[in-house]
Amino acid sequence: KETEMAFINIKKASVNRIIEGYGFEAVNNFTDRSGTERQERFTVWTKDEVPTVGQVMDISGIVSAKVEEFEKDGEMIRYAGIHVNNPRLTLLEDAPSPSPALEDMPF
Repeated sequence: KETEMAFINIKKASVNRIIEGYGFEAVNNFTDRSGTERQERFTVWTKDEVPTVGQVMDISGIVSAKVEEFEKDGEMIRYAGIHVNNPRLTLLEDAPSPSPALEDMPF
């Protein structure tokens, strides 16, 4: 019997942080029905070459959720962490170039 997997397609996500040796965190910004700007975060697990922070891409892969928690102001916060395994990455934009150092400015 084959196990059916859930897949996810994430459009225009940017790399927020690198998880050395394991993958990266991707962020997707959107506006909800009430007009509020929101942000979704995804942990993308891959052994392939990891993109650089700031790169924008489409991501698809096997999705899973895991209850995660942290403490803030003495209160335990729990949320569903969304994870993407075996991702297929399609690069849309390169990472922004770093700003030149003040010493390199011509004035």
